[in-house]
This record gives sequence, structure tokens and C-alpha cells, in this order.
Amino acid sequence: MTLIEIPDILTKSNANLKWFIDNHEMLLDKYQEKFVAIDEEQVIESSSDIKELMENLKQNNRLSDSALIQYINNRNTKLTI
Repeated sequence: MTLIEIPDILTKSNANLKWFIDNHEMLLDKYQEKFVAIDEEQVIESSSDIKELMENLKQNNRLSDSALIQYINNRNTKLTI
């Protein structure tokens, strides 16, 4: 990774975080008690098991530097990665 790529990764990461915040209610309805991977401003994978989620992302070559991984619950949504 070069210094030129870092701003692009930050821009994409910020867009994913903004999408997560803007769509939090929908995510609560659809992915309650699950881990979700968000990239390109959409959910690309979900699972109730973080290890399974990460394995699926790696197997399908969908784990990017800008991906956001979140655990969704209505009590306290926590930033995972």
C-alpha cells in the first residue's frame, strides 16, 4: 500500500461508516444479533459468528481495507473493525 492509496481507503471507509449510521434502523430490523460486513455502502456478508463471517469474506475475496465490520443489536451497536 502506498501513501497515495491511503486517502482512497479513508474516503471509502468514511462512506461505509456514514452508510451504516444512515441505515442503522434498517440494519437493526434485518440483521439483529449478527455481524455484518459493509463495503461499497452495502452489506456484503452477515453471520451470527464473527469467525464464519471473516472466513466467508476471505474465501470470496471480499475483505477489503475499507470494509466495516459491525455487530448489530438494539442495546449497543459496537464498532468491531
